[in-house]
Amino acid sequence: MKTFLRKKLFLILCLASLIYTLPAYNKYWAPLDEGIIAVAAQRLLAGELPYRDFFILMYPPGQIYVLALLFKIFSFSLIAGRVYTVFVSVGISMLAFYMALLLTGRLGVSVFSWLVVLVSLVPRLGAIPAPIWPGVLLSLLAIYVYMRYLAGLSYSHVAVVGFVSGTAILFRHDIGIFAAFSVFSSIFVGLFYNKRAARDMVFFITGVSIVILPCVVYFVMKSASGDMIDALIYFPFIHLKTAGLPFPKPCLDLNMIFHGSLQFININQYYIPILVYVFIFAYLLKAFVRRRLSDSGNMMVLPILLFGVLSFNQARIRTDPAHLLTVMQPAVILFGFIMHKALCGKSRRPAEAASVYIFSAVLLLLFALLSIKNIDKYFKNNFRKVWKKDIVKADFRAGSIYVPKEEIGDVMSTLDFINTHTNPGERIYIGNVAHWKDDFGGSTILYFLADRLPSTKYYEFVPGVMTNPDVQREIKDSLVDKGVNLLVLQDIDLGGLRREDAPEDKLILDDFIQENFERVKKFGKYNIYTKK
Repeated sequence: MKTFLRKKLFLILCLASLIYTLPAYNKYWAPLDEGIIAVAAQRLLAGELPYRDFFILMYPPGQIYVLALLFKIFSFSLIAGRVYTVFVSVGISMLAFYMALLLTGRLGVSVFSWLVVLVSLVPRLGAIPAPIWPGVLLSLLAIYVYMRYLAGLSYSHVAVVGFVSGTAILFRHDIGIFAAFSVFSSIFVGLFYNKRAARDMVFFITGVSIVILPCVVYFVMKSASGDMIDALIYFPFIHLKTAGLPFPKPCLDLNMIFHGSLQFININQYYIPILVYVFIFAYLLKAFVRRRLSDSGNMMVLPILLFGVLSFNQARIRTDPAHLLTVMQPAVILFGFIMHKALCGKSRRPAEAASVYIFSAVLLLLFALLSIKNIDKYFKNNFRKVWKKDIVKADFRAGSIYVPKEEIGDVMSTLDFINTHTNPGERIYIGNVAHWKDDFGGSTILYFLADRLPSTKYYEFVPGVMTNPDVQREIKDSLVDKGVNLLVLQDIDLGGLRREDAPEDKLILDDFIQENFERVKKFGKYNIYTKK
């Protein structure tokens, strides 16, 4: 009977997750982020190899190959990638439920964890097939399988943990490495308490190697390993220097809780994971002092804490809601554990009990405010904007998605011009009007929507890459070698900067374009250039 009820609850939560998430599948316009991965899959299907033939910053190859497979099956459909992302999001919310349930044994606490994670994911952020989603899903799955092993599964499951961790690395190498390191560290700690942990370490490393080594060998044999290192290790450090956002100071004015600006939670949402991780660290430190760290429950908590702390680096570097909410899950799961400790009723000293209750109440308030904010954003993005016609459905060759009403006419006119003035298979270039300034302003998705391939290896427009002199030389040479006749250059905010003040080695591409191309049309922010 208990098993039947659990299965019934699983189906109910899955269905609820799907119903809540599905409306977001076509409501988000992300011309850069979605364009990066969609064009990568497009180029893969055209016979090009990641890294060697096209440079994709910070993304391992996993999502490119999955999306290419979906395009192969569903004929270059953006909708296929977005619906796939919806199901990945559902999987993440369900994993949060089961991880909290395994930690606490409390159904109510686990449902709360599921709900907070659900409203923080795709419905809030947009269902674009960014590699972060499967990376997070597989990372959490690896930790969950390890937790199940600690709860009594056979030791062979540690190899499964390694295999899943390795697969996560293929989708988002930073997130996957964080998960692998978290599990590895937990196994290493176990060496001090259990001799069998050495065997577990061998199984885990074997599982990771089964996935990673063939991938490395493949790209080495294809002469792409050097470019792969540049894309995944070297350039990200350059990119982060120009793409970082400052971490805000906390808002301590309680009057702002009810202010229409939502400033209290808009600022303090970044401190929620920090508060959770500090509490859990103190809890584990206390367990260590009392020689109880090796208890299975505490060893389950350890990899979640490590993964949460490491993945929070994403929000620390780029402090915005999108980067925070993609790595909020460990904090939500661990908060379920904190609530469990507050509710378990075991004897404590009065001062200790009071501190746990107060801390739980504060976190509960913060998570409640965050969830209300995310739900409001969900209804705004997916329903109110549609009803008010702030976003309008656009019917592209690759499927129907909503585009901001102020952009849809310009996008359609630009695509019509590309299709009219270039032939299928002809290479084009899409960039910005000022390649000397670091900017995120590229409309990379236009390649995919127009069914045209980029002329250049460096099609991804991100800070730290396009201002690189070697990159500019490669793009310039590609315009000549590929016989490019049409450019689409997007307006960007120069922020008061002037071309005259830019270093000469950052003007290589703009000088070449100025000498060899002329603007013939302008649709909103899209400037169309053809050869002189």
